[in-house]
Amino acid sequence: MKLVDFSELAFDYILAGHFHTRFEVFSMKNGGYFIYPGSPISITRKELGPRRVNLFKIGQPPSEVILATPFYQEIEVFLDPTQKSSPLEVVEAALSNLPQEARVILRVKGFFDGRRHNLTEQSFQEKLEQLTAKYNVEDIQPEYYDFQRVAQERLFQEVMDRLNQRSDLEEAERTKMREIVIRAMVEALA
Repeated sequence: MKLVDFSELAFDYILAGHFHTRFEVFSMKNGGYFIYPGSPISITRKELGPRRVNLFKIGQPPSEVILATPFYQEIEVFLDPTQKSSPLEVVEAALSNLPQEARVILRVKGFFDGRRHNLTEQSFQEKLEQLTAKYNVEDIQPEYYDFQRVAQERLFQEVMDRLNQRSDLEEAERTKMREIVIRAMVEALA
């Protein structure tokens, strides 16, 4: 059925939808409302974000109420090896402002500089797993790598050697160009 199929009916409110849908309101031509009421709690990981339900008073438009019930939330963190902050700090910053009801699906992507932060991929994963209780992380989807993998590429080493040999560059300019090369290599290998 389509919304237009209800346009000639004299209903003020039509509640519809599957239990797993999100709250949504559509205005009908006759002045009524077609409402997907939403579900009060996330049952599957496909139901993301705070749960919302419909409350209405006869003669007034439906209103959305955000519930303080558990819900799934995907958080994606992109690591950049040129960042000064440790990758763990970057992840914690992304998780720190979530409501306690959030059950987090954490996706960590990109590259970090293991040498700078004294981390291996394995030790970083272990530290991420230690955050699961503190931030209610239900699943960690690791798609990150230590930048040293890129640094060992012959092409990267050649470009860095040429950049370091240039005497016409100020150190600030050389640093900026180094960051551009690193980001380009990360993007090419991602």
